[in-house]
Amino acid sequence: MSLRFTAFVVVLSLAILSSPVAEARDRPIEPVQIDKGKMRAYNIGLTSVFTLLSAVAQGQVQSPRDAVRHLLIGSAAGYGFYQAKRIAGDGRTTEGWLLANATSSIVENTSSGEHPIGRFGYTVGPFRLRVATPFARRAIAHVELDWSVAETGYLYRALDEGDHVQSRDGLIAMDRDSLWRDPDREGSFFEGRAWGVFPGVAPGARETTWPHEVVHVIQSQQLDSVEPPVYTFGRDRDPSGPRRLFALRHIRLGVTHAMNNFTYERPYQERWGEVEATGLAEKTPVPH
Repeated sequence: MSLRFTAFVVVLSLAILSSPVAEARDRPIEPVQIDKGKMRAYNIGLTSVFTLLSAVAQGQVQSPRDAVRHLLIGSAAGYGFYQAKRIAGDGRTTEGWLLANATSSIVENTSSGEHPIGRFGYTVGPFRLRVATPFARRAIAHVELDWSVAETGYLYRALDEGDHVQSRDGLIAMDRDSLWRDPDREGSFFEGRAWGVFPGVAPGARETTWPHEVVHVIQSQQLDSVEPPVYTFGRDRDPSGPRRLFALRHIRLGVTHAMNNFTYERPYQERWGEVEATGLAEKTPVPH
């Protein structure tokens, strides 16, 4: 890899390591009406645009018809991501996580020129396993592995701030023996955290805290799904030849995560990620 690429990876990793993470507060709040229509619209609108941008970056948009196709698929995916978050927020976290992975697979497939259901991907920490289906056109192996630089940075932070690594609801959880201290407010604590796709809770956390953190995880997966690869191992498959069993395929940096860090400049109560997670899990606005 080039020196420029290596330097970019280092800078991005440092940005991720210094960025805020999603949190759930332990203060009681009063339930109010939540605007789920706006949440749904934001997911549909933003996912459609970023799906198109990802397809453009990967050379899959050659005509206005291609652009419309990717916008429509991205819109459907945005609705799928919203439903995954809603399901997870209702406490069905495994179902929500599986739906998020299936939705991500469709986005990744179409934006890279693959059949929409050509591969099914599943995220395991900083890695994403993608299994070829009979509809696959571009897969070079039956199982391909992608690596996310951003999620590797989040893993480092999760290991540093958590006490226990556990498997829960299909996710790698980073739990802790005590509450996390709020660095911005004296005497305030967090009972749950999420570092990318790594959620965690503290002892005595409310029942809604784990679903809240899984919503944050799905938000991170949503960002990962529209991230075009920055480096690809190997060449495209020869259609006349057999597929390998396994191949390391793509490196994805996490530029979408770096872009999302700008949202943390807003007050905590106005950060869209917190508004969405709190609204779908606790059915309330973000506490003051």
